[in-house]
Amino acid sequence: MGQAGEFSIEELRGEDEAGRQSFNATADADESVTFTCITSGSPDPEVTWHRKGQQIEASEQHVLSSLEGGRSMLTVRNVGQGDGGPYTCRATNKAGVLESELTLKVFVILLQPKGMLILLYLPASRGA
Repeated sequence: MGQAGEFSIEELRGEDEAGRQSFNATADADESVTFTCITSGSPDPEVTWHRKGQQIEASEQHVLSSLEGGRSMLTVRNVGQGDGGPYTCRATNKAGVLESELTLKVFVILLQPKGMLILLYLPASRGA
């Protein structure tokens, strides 16, 4: 009989370009953000990154890297508003599957063009 595997996700965190770390990451539009997932286990778990139920593949925008010590990193470059939301680190070995999730919040700065008037529609409250 084979020996049962074991593993854990030790830590999952996000870090923005300024080096600020948190368990939920924030980034301004057009910046980059890096998520780090630290795992341990026997045998070493295979780590994949997921968003909206789909595995993230390496691309110009999504840089995947694995380092010694069970570190797996996902860097999202040129973050846009559509990149906000949950990201999942999934670790798999013969013991099974573990997942840990963090949320990326993207801040978009809206500038009002000079000389432009912005009108907001606010419905009148009843009884006024």
